[in-house]
Amino acid sequence: MQAYCPEPLPGLRRDRALTRRMDVAALSIVYVGQAAAVLATRSSSLVPVTAGPACLAPGGIGLPDRVALAPVLARWSELALNPASAINLRAWHTAATAVELRIPAVDRAGITAAPIAELDRNLPDAFRPEDFGERAKELTRLAREAHTGELGTCVAATVGAGMGTTPAGDDVICGVLAGLDLLGFEGAHRRLGAAVAARLSCTTRSSRHLLAAAAAGRYTEGLIGLAAALTSASAPAVRTALAVLGRWGASSGIDQATGFAAAIRAGTLVGAGAR
Repeated sequence: MQAYCPEPLPGLRRDRALTRRMDVAALSIVYVGQAAAVLATRSSSLVPVTAGPACLAPGGIGLPDRVALAPVLARWSELALNPASAINLRAWHTAATAVELRIPAVDRAGITAAPIAELDRNLPDAFRPEDFGERAKELTRLAREAHTGELGTCVAATVGAGMGTTPAGDDVICGVLAGLDLLGFEGAHRRLGAAVAARLSCTTRSSRHLLAAAAAGRYTEGLIGLAAALTSASAPAVRTALAVLGRWGASSGIDQATGFAAAIRAGTLVGAGAR
């Protein structure tokens, strides 16, 4: 069967790590929703296709206009009824602007109390059995202090915890890893990433994709935007970035922000030489 090849849409962007056009020449359909889809390469790597502001995900392709993507998603929904259907996005890959989905480290002294407080004020209270804010704080401490055994136990209790395509515990871990990257805790990021990699089989396919990317230092565009807003020391920028990230999934963006905020709070209290 010939692969369906939609015409490129305006404003296409792609993760810079999605380098090979041939990787998107014959994609299978994993999931199609109202505003996004998840496709897979022949090697089973996931390619999220998303629309909206700051929507780009690791390994994925995004565009700013949800309305423009809607008819494409409708067609993919029809094709999904046939398991042999394939999607060819080589033209999209060529047209898309490559985006670096990494968070550069900053001087921790430059992150002031005011934007952190603004982030805390605008994080909604989460009514969950698990206190993921406290869990994120503990993950940060254990990773930073190199308590490898305790870190592995804490990660095991967090990966896959929660409901949905990307469980809350996994989203929190992505946020913690992003916070460690922003603060320049390379060793802590490496230790937490290694502990997470050992538990990837314990969660969903979509969540494995995002956790593996975060362990490698690549994040959703909305989470990167929140990190940039925090370093700008602008309260309005923090509020705007958090609102954008909050639209990522049912609660995934807020869960990522919860982990990120906990890591930032814990990390800014330590000495300048810590790694």
